[in-house]
Amino acid sequence: MYLNSDPKTSAFAKGGRADRQISNHTRQRGFTLIEVLVAVAIGTLIILLTYVSYDLVIRLTERESRKIELVQNGRVALDRITREIRQSDDLVTILPETADDPLDPPPAEIMFQDGHSLDPISYLRYYLDENFLHREVSHYSFDSDPEIWVYWGAEDEFGTPASQMVDQDDIIAEYIEDLIFWGGDRLVSIRFSTSSGDEQVEFLTKVCGRNLW
Repeated sequence: MYLNSDPKTSAFAKGGRADRQISNHTRQRGFTLIEVLVAVAIGTLIILLTYVSYDLVIRLTERESRKIELVQNGRVALDRITREIRQSDDLVTILPETADDPLDPPPAEIMFQDGHSLDPISYLRYYLDENFLHREVSHYSFDSDPEIWVYWGAEDEFGTPASQMVDQDDIIAEYIEDLIFWGGDRLVSIRFSTSSGDEQVEFLTKVCGRNLW
């Protein structure tokens, strides 16, 4: 067997093995502390941006849903009131001609004869209790004959006025504020707002009572 006894060749071989060991050690080296900190910072930033974006979307969605609910409540209230005033035969509440007269301020409720119920005679009243809009149904009769419903303001032969009896009182809308009525010559103006949190929607309309006299 031939043995290479050249010292230079032997040293070269040992040096090659040492270089390979150093190279392998370099490739197997882990992350430095700075690299770990940078990676953690980037990951934290990504998580933070994701959370902020998600929170913003949730807030915008809740705000839009709240606004839609306010609009729906206002439309329900407005449609109900205007439809029934339009069919009414008699307006009980005396309305001022304008909404800005301090000597004759507009009322926050309205009462009129129910045009859909002519027999027996009944009356509707819309009013606010806190932020809830109520629809009250009532009738008038004499204590001596409660079964017979009469017109409001009616008096018996002794001059005794008819008594009012409430038959029904329902909440038809919520979030209602600043409800007022005014008008004249069969034209009724209605103004109010719906409000929740920092959202507010204004409503204003006019309705002609075709049967009012």
